[in-house]
Amino acid sequence: MKKVLFDGIACQYETKDQFHGGAEYSRNLLREALDKGYVFDIVLFNNYYTDDELSKLLKKMPSERVHNVDNKAQLYNLIDSEGFDRFFSVLPYPYYDYPCKAQLVGVIHGLRKVELPWDENAWRTERRAWVRFVGKHFPKHMARKIQSQKLKEFQRLISLPNVKLITVSDHTKYALLNYFPSLKPRDIRVYYSPFSVNGLKPAPMISDYFLMLNANRYEKNIYRAIKTFDRLFSDGRLKGRRVVVTGCQRINLRRAVKNKDRFMFMNNVPIEELRKYYSEAFCLVYPSLNEGFGYPPLKAMACEVPVIASTAASIPEVCASAALYFSPTNTDDLANRILQIDLNEDLRARLVYEGKKRLDQLLKRQSKEIDQELQFIFGPADSPEPAAEPTETPDTSDTSTIPSDDSTASNAPAPSKPSKK
Repeated sequence: MKKVLFDGIACQYETKDQFHGGAEYSRNLLREALDKGYVFDIVLFNNYYTDDELSKLLKKMPSERVHNVDNKAQLYNLIDSEGFDRFFSVLPYPYYDYPCKAQLVGVIHGLRKVELPWDENAWRTERRAWVRFVGKHFPKHMARKIQSQKLKEFQRLISLPNVKLITVSDHTKYALLNYFPSLKPRDIRVYYSPFSVNGLKPAPMISDYFLMLNANRYEKNIYRAIKTFDRLFSDGRLKGRRVVVTGCQRINLRRAVKNKDRFMFMNNVPIEELRKYYSEAFCLVYPSLNEGFGYPPLKAMACEVPVIASTAASIPEVCASAALYFSPTNTDDLANRILQIDLNEDLRARLVYEGKKRLDQLLKRQSKEIDQELQFIFGPADSPEPAAEPTETPDTSDTSTIPSDDSTASNAPAPSKPSKK
């Protein structure tokens, strides 16, 4: 067994009210590794936020195996001075300047800033005034600048002499192969993102709202979606329906809509409250422009909530036939799907059924893959390559820094006035 340092920084948050999918992935792996008896060390940043969930996991480890550093320089010094054989990170992107002798095993969730460096609505979520100005008036220049920078950083990362790569979807694997021809298929392992649906279950009654998440991140494409809903409301459609949007900090969406009483805009939402929103939703709308994997549709499926999702990136790979798809930049296409969910009860029932089936498939795949991934991370570098990860037969009957998935802290009450299914 190699001496491994686990990057616990990826489990932390920069601020108390932050949430990101990389932390969820990292914690799931940390929990599995501890439960299965793997022995390793973990490193944390002193100035990052460690919440109660992570603290409970850390209590399972001997105190001498938990290290705290202030910056990357101290981290690199720790790796070399303690003689670690491997450094495993779920968020390896900041380590493109990695100088250590220990092998770096990194998980690439996606190439968002390469595939989607900018969007015409990206400036709306930007806090820096100069970026807002340049991004609004010169979007192509902004896109080229960001993409060029990220390509260089990724190239440095994948060119490290002692790096091994894991990706979370076939889409991300082939995106890497597309942008970096020096890579070979055998250089990249695909293990689907470990996810949890614990605490998620169908509500006895569902409410009247469509749910959307992470409005303050342009790649989630929420602005186009709320404008689509607002037009439908103005046209007298969607009687009795509302829209709940989370993650609205730093962006004023209320002034963008005419039918203000039909929208509930909230900042980040605590996990327990978010589970309630999932379970009682009439439908989850997931209009994302780019995803390496994507947790929210699976959480909705666990609550027997139908999903409308974009065709972008990994989303069709993950959701298979369990979502109603639309082109993410085509608002008429989205409006079409919204009306179908609103008016077609048979379609809605079919999507709920397909969602339960798809979730079961992915959970079974996860239970098989998790041991393979942990062996790949903690096993010796010179061991025979593990057997190729299982692949699924597609269902063709139907159709920088820290990444995040579902947002989500506000004290706003959950939507009321539930109605029977």
